[in-house]
Amino acid sequence: MGKFEEVIKPALMNKTFAELNAEVLVESAKEEGNNLLAEALKNNQLRKFYDSVKQIERRTFRMAGTKALNQDILAQLVFLRPHLANAAEKARGKPEEYAMSRLHQVLDICLIPSVLKTKDDLSRFVKYFEAIVAYHK
Repeated sequence: MGKFEEVIKPALMNKTFAELNAEVLVESAKEEGNNLLAEALKNNQLRKFYDSVKQIERRTFRMAGTKALNQDILAQLVFLRPHLANAAEKARGKPEEYAMSRLHQVLDICLIPSVLKTKDDLSRFVKYFEAIVAYHK
């Protein structure tokens, strides 16, 4: 069991992403990125979801006013969950099967609306995902 299962996943049951400890997030991202690299996850598979998240983040921070994420942004984030599930399913029987399944497990929990309520939550999640991508290289 890694940092994600030990600390992050249980914390997300009653906290938002912005409330999570940055050091623990970095440690978890390092574990996850290294695991994904070891399990032959292709860069383009990871970048596909990362680019989608960054696009949503850019749209969010162009919007002035409230710190809360609006329903459209929340819906865009939630709709990434089925895309992750589909990618994991497509990877069955391929060398990257475990890695895609793991990425799905981690990000699916991170994309629950109760975890991403504000721009600060989204920003912290994006930083976590960026760290996973960085450690994957």
